[in-house]
Amino acid sequence: MRPSRKAVALRTLTDYFLEKGEILDKNTYAKQKDTPIPPRNIKRLLGNWSRLPRMIKVNFPEDYENIVGIEQLTPEEIDAEIKAENAKIDAEDARIEAEEKAKQEAEAVIKNAVKEVKVPKAEVKND
Repeated sequence: MRPSRKAVALRTLTDYFLEKGEILDKNTYAKQKDTPIPPRNIKRLLGNWSRLPRMIKVNFPEDYENIVGIEQLTPEEIDAEIKAENAKIDAEDARIEAEEKAKQEAEAVIKNAVKEVKVPKAEVKND
């Protein structure tokens, strides 16, 4: 069975965008001199231009990744990012603990100061 005109057009555009290194917007594509399909025919074949990146992503995911340059992290890079985030969390925890300790010390000082202050008793006069 022969592929549909839509499938052939999408494959052709995907190859063109791979060659260009990006998915061009409608106006930029129309200004190019080496377009494989005239811009007016793309709308007729594929519909709205804004659907084009999604159609490429669904039908040709490997090519889509190559076009947009999706970055794949290695396990070492992932570990490094996790360690960096854990270091930030540990620093925040240490800061919170230091604040709590300072707060407790301040409360203890206030309690001791209150205990040391003697309030004179009111003198009662018996008439």
